[in-house]
Amino acid sequence: GFKSAAMFEQDLLYLKTNFDLPTHDEIVRMQPRRSSPSRPAAAISFDDGFAECFDVARPLLQKHQIPCTFFIITDAVDNRMLMFRNKVSLFLDRWGTWDQPRRAALREEVARRCSTAFRDDAALLAWAERLSARESKLADVLCDAAGVDVAAFLRTKKPYMTGEHIRQLHREG
Repeated sequence: GFKSAAMFEQDLLYLKTNFDLPTHDEIVRMQPRRSSPSRPAAAISFDDGFAECFDVARPLLQKHQIPCTFFIITDAVDNRMLMFRNKVSLFLDRWGTWDQPRRAALREEVARRCSTAFRDDAALLAWAERLSARESKLADVLCDAAGVDVAAFLRTKKPYMTGEHIRQLHREG
C-alpha cells in the first residue's frame, strides 16, 4: 500500500540512522573500488517523475539533508502522456465502480476489440494486470472501452512533475 508522509519520514530517519546515504555522484565514484564500506550504504531513488516526489518526498529529503536521485520519464514531463501501467490502474478503478451487468458488457467489448476471449471477470482483470510496456496500446483500448478520459485525467490530476519542478530539483542539487 501507500505510505503517508509521516510514515515516509520515519523510513528516512531509519535509513539516515542506520546507513550511509551517498549521493549519486558518490556512488559512481565508489564503483571502481568495489571495497566494502565500514557501514552499510543505501541509495534512495524515485522512478517515473511523479509529482508526489516533488511535493511530498522532496521537502522531507531536504529537511533531513538526505540525498536522492529522481529518474524521470521525459515523455511524461508536464503531463504530456500517461504510462501504460497507470492507464491500467485507471481502468481497474473504473471497473470497481460498476455492477455485474455493466462489467459483463465491458468484458465482451474488450474481448471483441482485443480479439481475446475472457471466461470471466477474473480472467479479464488478470490479463489487464499482466500487460507489459510492449502492449501499451491495449491499455489505451481498456481505457477507451471503459470511457476513461486519459487526457482529462492528465489535465486535472497532473500526476507527473513539470519542467519547472525538474529545473528546481536541478538548481537545488
